[in-house]
Amino acid sequence: MQHLLKRYSHTLMLLLCALSTAGILSAQTKGTVTIKGETVERNSRVVYLLPKTMTIRSDEKISIPIRNNRFEYTFTPPNMETYELVFQDEYEEGTWFAINFFPDSSTLLMKLYPKEKNARNLIIGGAYNRAYNQIKQQLDDNFSTVEKINADYFSKLSEEQKYSLEFIATLKELRTRKKDEPVVPIYEKMETLRKTGAHLSDTGKVWMNRLDSIAKAKLAFKYNIISTTPHPAHFYLIYEDLLYRVNDHKDLLSMFDNAVIKYSELYPDMVYTALTTEKMNSLKNIYPGKNFIDVTAEQVNGDTILLSSLMKHKITLLNLWGSWCGPCIEKTQKVKPLYDQYQSKGFGIIGIAREFKDTKAMYNRIQKDNYNWVNLIELNDRFGIWNKYGIQNAAGMQLLVDEQGKILIVNPTAEEVEQVLKKQLN
Repeated sequence: MQHLLKRYSHTLMLLLCALSTAGILSAQTKGTVTIKGETVERNSRVVYLLPKTMTIRSDEKISIPIRNNRFEYTFTPPNMETYELVFQDEYEEGTWFAINFFPDSSTLLMKLYPKEKNARNLIIGGAYNRAYNQIKQQLDDNFSTVEKINADYFSKLSEEQKYSLEFIATLKELRTRKKDEPVVPIYEKMETLRKTGAHLSDTGKVWMNRLDSIAKAKLAFKYNIISTTPHPAHFYLIYEDLLYRVNDHKDLLSMFDNAVIKYSELYPDMVYTALTTEKMNSLKNIYPGKNFIDVTAEQVNGDTILLSSLMKHKITLLNLWGSWCGPCIEKTQKVKPLYDQYQSKGFGIIGIAREFKDTKAMYNRIQKDNYNWVNLIELNDRFGIWNKYGIQNAAGMQLLVDEQGKILIVNPTAEEVEQVLKKQLN
């Protein structure tokens, strides 16, 4: 009986929370929103507007002119989700600070400072923005001091104090490489060292342990708020953590998973429901021994096709890449000789190129490097393939898959691919 009462109480709480916010959700996704902004200590002339679920590489982002340090723009958001503003000059320099907000009020007032003074940014208007800023303030109040102490400590250490001798040598190799020399082997070496913790010195490991402890405490604090005081604005925070933090805290996967399940029940119509569910699926399944994730993609003739219908080889390298991604191209070039050598023995490559605006650069690269295998297209994230594979913020990924569809290696080196081919196809 107690068990049934507990289940009933949980269901009732979810229903009440959903009802209490459903009105906000439906009301605030209707009508127009006007943002009125003032820039301080900036010479920026344009600011980009886009939803956080869209990559800034997309040509669908909106350019808003800034005149006399002021800008104004009215739009009708199709969904209630987090949007961002990015200043054009920062983006073109290659480092930018995204200013997040929810378009949940007919008018939003903003006062925006340079990225190094972003803590002073002010956004006024909307219940979602208040809830979002409140939890951010709570996190700052409880963790900013200890985070600053730890950051100051690390900044005072020399490179020799922070890193191992092998990692320092690898950094030197990266810095001194000539422009036309391959960079992927250096990145692979650095990643191998990082995975095992061998990139840090003993002093660096002490610092990293402190950092990890602070990060875990901060996440526990945040998810206690997210769990006990649900608000649709908090759903974005879960989505953000799955993009940027979960890979460093795989031991907390059940905490993230529980939050996704709860918020998906509370807010089934939010865009983050499908996105976070897909991300959790990728986190649980992109591993050796698991099946590859089947997706739909566009063929070069414009028709769509299921990836599984093409996985007919004894060994297949699934290559998620982009014509704009230098390391992706370099990794593909390294496996091309293996394809030429082993394709008659049952080795196949299927490329899926993530492109934006058009596919001219993709076709030029395919022709230049003779990618004479099956090439598919993910244009403007039409099919959400990168999110399904959990790499929305990454350039690409390679998976080595057997004829049963089981993943053999995630992001293999060309040497690892060759070892598998020699063993299984010779």
